[in-house]
Amino acid sequence: MLSLLRKHSGSWIIKIILGAIVVVFVLWGVGNFRRERGVRVATVNGEPITVESYQKAYNNLMEQVNQNNKKGIKDELKEIFKNQALENLIKQNLLLQRAKILNIRVSDEELSWVIKKIPAFQTNGNFDTVRYQKILTQLRMIPEQFESEQRDAMLIDKLHGTVTSNINVSDEEAREWFEWNNALVNIEYILFDPTQYKDINISEKEIIDFFGSHKEDYKTEPMVKVRYLYFDPKLYEAKVAITDDMVKDYYEKNKQEFLIPKTVEFRQIELKVDSDASNSSLEEVRKKALDIIDKAKGGQDFSELIKAYSESPDKEQNEGRLGPFKKEEMIKPFSDKLFSMNIGEISEPIRTQLGWHVLRLDRINQEILPPQKEVEPQIKKQIMEEKARGLSRDDAEAVYDVCFEGDDLVKVAKGRNLEVNTTDFFTVQGPETKIKDRAKFASVAFTLDIMQISEVQDLGDGYYIIQMFEKQSPKIPEFKDVKENVKKDLLRKFQDEKAQKSCEEFITALKQSKSISEESKKRGYVLENTGFFKRDSEIPKIGYDPKFSEVVFHLSKNNPYPDNSIKGNKGYYAISFLERRIPQEEEFLKDKDKIKKMILEQKKRSSFEAWLTNLREKSEVTIRKDLM
Repeated sequence: MLSLLRKHSGSWIIKIILGAIVVVFVLWGVGNFRRERGVRVATVNGEPITVESYQKAYNNLMEQVNQNNKKGIKDELKEIFKNQALENLIKQNLLLQRAKILNIRVSDEELSWVIKKIPAFQTNGNFDTVRYQKILTQLRMIPEQFESEQRDAMLIDKLHGTVTSNINVSDEEAREWFEWNNALVNIEYILFDPTQYKDINISEKEIIDFFGSHKEDYKTEPMVKVRYLYFDPKLYEAKVAITDDMVKDYYEKNKQEFLIPKTVEFRQIELKVDSDASNSSLEEVRKKALDIIDKAKGGQDFSELIKAYSESPDKEQNEGRLGPFKKEEMIKPFSDKLFSMNIGEISEPIRTQLGWHVLRLDRINQEILPPQKEVEPQIKKQIMEEKARGLSRDDAEAVYDVCFEGDDLVKVAKGRNLEVNTTDFFTVQGPETKIKDRAKFASVAFTLDIMQISEVQDLGDGYYIIQMFEKQSPKIPEFKDVKENVKKDLLRKFQDEKAQKSCEEFITALKQSKSISEESKKRGYVLENTGFFKRDSEIPKIGYDPKFSEVVFHLSKNNPYPDNSIKGNKGYYAISFLERRIPQEEEFLKDKDKIKKMILEQKKRSSFEAWLTNLREKSEVTIRKDLM
């Protein structure tokens, strides 16, 4: 029953039924059943944010963070993410409230149009209702819920447009940005590499003292141990009976899945052109392509023309024949042309990043829908997997429905003859098991309190119910267990200090001699030259280092040396400015429109954030920290 209600919780009828059930629970003295879900963790101008919505937002945020950070998240960062999750909900509420005040609306027609244009819900470019419902089921959402969230997103987008509609970008702003980002500098430098300093002896006392003052750096990660039930869809396949009618019905409703798309086979003559070639060079090669086209149309064998003129590495393979290719498998200039040509037709010259191309269409393989009998095994496999997943999900929901706070998962499972799995202690990277999505498993586990049971989790390979069993807080290890790591860290520290000292001594001498070349020769140092590089690009021989670039681009011929050494990724640098180049006006004019569009988006974003911050400050927001 509860499983059914959860699936249809967006319906107004079910909301009435749920209201009645709540009254019954109160009358029977069990009104505490998962009651924290409806408790307000915050209010925004009188409107509530529930613990349930906050917990969902926090779980989603942590899942994203854990997927991008395999080393784990420190407790103090988790507090930051808790606040961030709630702040995101507060801002969302503020925006929706403001949209309502400004009478901004999203019509059903607008909503429908946007959803139908989402590629994930399309089959061969057309909205697919079956696919739409299937994807929402996998996301454990009902259409009413998804459409409500989509409408909210569209309202906020409209509000964003209203607030930022008067913002613009001048040519002067665009030019200033272009010159700042595309200026080039060339420098000389000497690298003082810490790893070159080998003659360093470290005493036992120094290692112990270093550990004593840096114990927090060696603290272990938080770990948890959980119990879980796993509902494997494969184990339910034996319960699935597939009839001929089911196969026929699936085939009729999902014909798009079985279509073998149209493909083309072709040959090409490629004439290479450098990406930075001048317009005159481009035109010269294009004329060569036109001459080749004239020869082909005049009757010369295209295979022989490929051998004679093509500069493509595939020209010797199968007489230059390529394919078959579907339209989406090809670069756009090729697909646009080839799928509009007739067999035997030769294209005009086509420009790509590689150069000019002449194409000859050799074969068209038309779209085919295989008969039902041919794809029957595939259909049966698909139905089997879908039905088995549904049965496993229903079983998982049924077990979850009888789990109350504080229940022991072992006892719940024993009554249903289910096997309870227990992990070893694991970090936020997840347990060392065959679970498909370890990061998501860990993300859910780390949000649970002792003996708390999670909702049913879809982790790609089946459904899980997780119960927190034991937590292990971060702790400082024994010195003997980390001694070797401490010694290595201390050695790196001493090497770093020596490299910095040598670099600073050189810079002091350089300020007196005024010549980095002479001073480096005198001391036997190797003087390197980077060549020209941009502010935000990788620096030749040095690598990508924003801090290094920031110092370098403040130098000039009148001020060629920085006051101090520069700490880079490879060590410490003493540098000398050589030359600066400003980008040409024609380069700016070529990209001006793109630059203005990009700056406009940045200005709109920062302006909207400032407007939202001001709205937040003027609003009445109350937060219950004890419920976070």
